[in-house]
Amino acid sequence: MRKYLLLILAILLIPAGAREMKDAFGYNVTLPDTVTRTVSMDSMVSQFIFALQKTELLVAARASSSVRGSNIKRSFPHMRELIDAGNSHNADIELIFSLKPDIIFTTAGKAADRLSSLGAPLFFLEIEGLDKIRNTLFLMGSALNAEKRAAEIVSYLGGLLERAAKNRSSIPEEKKRKVYMTGSGFLSTFGADFFQNELVLAAGGISVTSGLKGGKVNISLEEVYRKDPDFIFNAAYCKEDLKKIKRSKTYRGLRAVKEGNIKRMPFYLISWDTPGPEAVLGILWMQSVLYPEFFKEDIKKLTREFYERVYGIALSEKEIEEIFR
Repeated sequence: MRKYLLLILAILLIPAGAREMKDAFGYNVTLPDTVTRTVSMDSMVSQFIFALQKTELLVAARASSSVRGSNIKRSFPHMRELIDAGNSHNADIELIFSLKPDIIFTTAGKAADRLSSLGAPLFFLEIEGLDKIRNTLFLMGSALNAEKRAAEIVSYLGGLLERAAKNRSSIPEEKKRKVYMTGSGFLSTFGADFFQNELVLAAGGISVTSGLKGGKVNISLEEVYRKDPDFIFNAAYCKEDLKKIKRSKTYRGLRAVKEGNIKRMPFYLISWDTPGPEAVLGILWMQSVLYPEFFKEDIKKLTREFYERVYGIALSEKEIEEIFR
């Protein structure tokens, strides 16, 4: 009886014209029936808002170095006008409150916790994983009254992942390639807890750093040589230029470098190895590079279709070529 009374009381406390949702952490968040003002405190989270076609609701958005490119501003002109109020770890709390957002999308961090303790309408998300990308689309779609759009994207991405799984199933175990992925620097990489390892596995590769604990980790040059990967994928945001890596005496003894099997991760809105819709395309691209004998699809045609379906962007031939340069 007490449980039902508490439930009724909770419902009565929700203001008229409002609704209540649970975020990815299970916290209750009270939202207006129609959200009109949104803040994104994470560069990756903004990619979901673009896909849901709700960019015009943003009043502030995190713009880290990985998402300040001209492609975003050209594709979503509203982004040119927005201020950066910080991220989940370091935010301008006074500025965020002054913007009077209906909802603040964020990942975990000290600044986000501080905002939450002050009563800001925070909506916590977890995006580090393919399943979590799917869940994020559904959660954000529901919060922004874009459920139909979210379902369309999830269905499309699910179809692409099924194609990737079918490709993967055709790769004999003895032909699987060892992969090393760089982060912000050549010796900055990703441990077992981070998304990039999941991408390599989803593509049918063997991640040579999957045995490392943690997320972003540093590794010694000697360890990279011991692992001696067949392929190296250099993040689009890596500070070390691909051409310099290829010419460097430091790396030329690595099998992947000697055989010319070091590639820059493609990017358009953001690097294809980061948690967001584009990562699904990243898996298919990896397969096209690692296993051309098993990957029979036209990756450029897939890319054109992807951006049209997910972001409503019609890529030119020049833009396609630039993605894969």
